[in-house]
Amino acid sequence: MTDIEAIKRDLAEGFYIRNLENLTGRCMDAARAGIEPVVFYVLASIFDDISRQWEGRPTTVDETNSMEEKILGKDVVSPVFAGASGTPDCSG
Repeated sequence: MTDIEAIKRDLAEGFYIRNLENLTGRCMDAARAGIEPVVFYVLASIFDDISRQWEGRPTTVDETNSMEEKILGKDVVSPVFAGASGTPDCSG
C-alpha cells in the first residue's frame, strides 16, 4: 500500500485521536518522500493541530463531524490526491 492509499484509507475512517496521529505521520512520510511535499506538510500540520486540541478531553460527535466537514466536505483534501501519484516528482 502506498502512502497515498494509506492516507485515503485513514481519511475514510474518520477523525479520532489515534487516526489523526496516523494521518500526521503518513502525511509527513509522503512529504519527506517528495510527494507534493508542501501540501502534505500542511496537511500533517493540520491533523497534528487537531489531535493536540482534542487530546485529553472528550469530543462530541457534532464537533468531530463538524471538523470532518470542514476538512473533507469542502474538497480541501481530494484535489491533492488527484495530482499525487504516490511517487516523488523530482523534475523541478
